[in-house]
Amino acid sequence: MSQFTIGDLAQSTMMRLQSTRMKTELTKLTEELSTGIVADIGTHLGGDVGFYADVENNLRLLDAFDLAANEASHFADVTQSTLDRIAARLGSSVESTLPATTTAYQEVRDHAAKDARNDLETIVAALNSTTAGRSLFAGAATDTTPLVGPTDFLDTLKAALPPITDPASLVTAINDWFDDPAGYDTIAYQGSTNDIAPVMIAKDSSVQMAVRADAEQFKEVLKGLSLSALATDSDWGFDIDEQIEVFDAAASVMLNAQSSLTSLQADIGAAQERIESAKTRNAAARIGFEQARTTLVGADAFETATRLDDVQVRLESLYAVTARMSRLSLLNYI
Repeated sequence: MSQFTIGDLAQSTMMRLQSTRMKTELTKLTEELSTGIVADIGTHLGGDVGFYADVENNLRLLDAFDLAANEASHFADVTQSTLDRIAARLGSSVESTLPATTTAYQEVRDHAAKDARNDLETIVAALNSTTAGRSLFAGAATDTTPLVGPTDFLDTLKAALPPITDPASLVTAINDWFDDPAGYDTIAYQGSTNDIAPVMIAKDSSVQMAVRADAEQFKEVLKGLSLSALATDSDWGFDIDEQIEVFDAAASVMLNAQSSLTSLQADIGAAQERIESAKTRNAAARIGFEQARTTLVGADAFETATRLDDVQVRLESLYAVTARMSRLSLLNYI
């Protein structure tokens, strides 16, 4: 009975080594074909990888800028959308309040007060909005709800007011509560007094969403709505003329608040434009760096595919030869 010889073992080992080398080369070429980048960058560049490393660092930096710009863009878009809702509700209350400044009909004034209360609650809820788990208007304290609850806001304000004897005292008391640091800023506002940190969205370019619920623009909005909502409150016992006086003060505040709110919307719009401009510049810079990387370490697709086909053919031939030799060896053994 025949036995395997040393030559058989050596040949078998050699074939396994050849198979391993070809499989390694096949994996490398497949990777180069899919990525378009040579697998052994150091050898390809002759060890001089400084410029390539700089290109890669810039591409990684652009990845970070893109992520930050996309997040900032989403934050700005949601903020602008919220400001649009606030402006819409404020406009609705202005339309209800203006007729109440001249009418003798109690129903019209009651309707205006009810509208103002509803719009006030809607706007407080909007100022408490979040996106991706972050508060929009709480400043740096993005994990904090900036204002007391919508249904509690007016009750919180009323509880802080001194005795009201006439329309002038009500208007003064509400103005004082919103203007006094110990009033709205302490009792109603629960966010941070620091703005959210600026976000780097491109090289030498940053953007900041410095919009907090304690901003004067929002105070004016809430002040006007509060005056309108409380004009017909039975606790004051105001007659027709006195209610009209409060509605007149409320309308004046709300009209001014509309202009201030428009200015705030314009600021956010400018931030949105800055973000889009940065994203465009980042995209252009990325093209440049990717072209530089391809020039340095790009793999020729045609050459790589040709070599890949050659390796596949040689590997298949090796498998065929190995299988044939295995059958011959088995026959020799038998």
